[in-house]
Amino acid sequence: MSKNNDFEIKDGVLIKYIGKGGNVSIPDGVINVGAEAFMGCLSLTSITIPRGVTNIGKRAFSGCRFLKKITIQDDLTNIDEAAFYCCSLLECINLPASVTSIGESAFANCRSLATINIPNSVTSIGKYAFFACESLASITIPESVSSIGAAAFNESTKVTVSKENKTYHSNGDCLIETASKTLTHGFKTSIIPDDGSVTSIGACAFLFCESLQSITLPRGITSIGDEAFNRCLLLESIDIPDSVTNIGTAAFEYCTSLKNITIPNSVTNIGKAAFCECTSLKNIIIPASVTTLSGATFDPNHKVVISRENKSFHSDGDCLIETATKTLIHGFNTSTIPDDGSVTIIGDWAFNDCRSLTSIKIPEGVTSIGEFIFNGCYNLTSVTIPNSVTNIADHAFDFYSNITIYAIAGSYAEQYAKEKGINIKLL
Repeated sequence: MSKNNDFEIKDGVLIKYIGKGGNVSIPDGVINVGAEAFMGCLSLTSITIPRGVTNIGKRAFSGCRFLKKITIQDDLTNIDEAAFYCCSLLECINLPASVTSIGESAFANCRSLATINIPNSVTSIGKYAFFACESLASITIPESVSSIGAAAFNESTKVTVSKENKTYHSNGDCLIETASKTLTHGFKTSIIPDDGSVTSIGACAFLFCESLQSITLPRGITSIGDEAFNRCLLLESIDIPDSVTNIGTAAFEYCTSLKNITIPNSVTNIGKAAFCECTSLKNIIIPASVTTLSGATFDPNHKVVISRENKSFHSDGDCLIETATKTLIHGFNTSTIPDDGSVTIIGDWAFNDCRSLTSIKIPEGVTSIGEFIFNGCYNLTSVTIPNSVTNIADHAFDFYSNITIYAIAGSYAEQYAKEKGINIKLL
């Protein structure tokens, strides 16, 4: 390892910067700026990266909050994950025509970044690459780019795609993967094309579009991807067309202003946490078409009713029950578990985040209790478990020191409570 007053270098890798900051030039002979080499260097104000450097490693300049100027010579090909994450004062960067890859979160949270060029050598842009770059008004995607990760841009950035690009195109302030007809990135000003060029809303497409208040999904869209509208905090309403069959995991999670939503009788799948933390949404009707539901899908204060024509699920006692398997898949703050034999299994995450729940009685006939069923039930102190229960998942009661289990002497529940160190009172 060579070492001078400012750098630790080994085999061409700049391992650590140990200088005083200010205007810094990386010495000739370096081919790789190593992971975290300058991370958190608050005294660094400008950096010159010379010819010969081909790679900037993970988090190399992450947290250099006073870095204002970057000069990069030719030869650089790869900018790795979070390389310039949270360089708050960086305003402009000119990438050389040698760069092929911009990694995940490479420039995320560079809030002053107003100008950056993507040269026609870049083939991939990682997820969150320019996320929360609030000053980046526009960016052009050249012909060469064939891969763009989820949530790569800020909600207010105007993204334009070269007409020569064979993978993506832009229309209506939407970034669209042409062949799959997937809207991969939406923005606060997006109007989704209704010409058939979009048939699915991709994963994280509108993630953190906090200024989005309304959006129209045209008929022909069949899928709303995982986290598609997650944390769209001002979104009040959305009409889901009757062409949609899938609502993905956490699709509308933390849409705290969402007041009304109608799930059409074309939807067959609703993913986990799809409407979790939608605190303004009160009533949801699950149509006959839905065949897939899971725990932790709704907010604990929601009133969820399942259509009587649904063959897969039914609702009773403010509980959602998978009819054939007799599994309680979702409970709420007001739930009372039916004691008519229609429930024999309490599914994983069933009462997730039911913070108003203080006690619950599991009726005779239930045989199995799943994982993390009371996650987030901070006020729950009493659970009555019948003699019929013969299986309780290892982590069913994790993190709950204040819970007391009420059970029959000699029962499986008594044995479980003792093994796990849970308070037990015998009935």
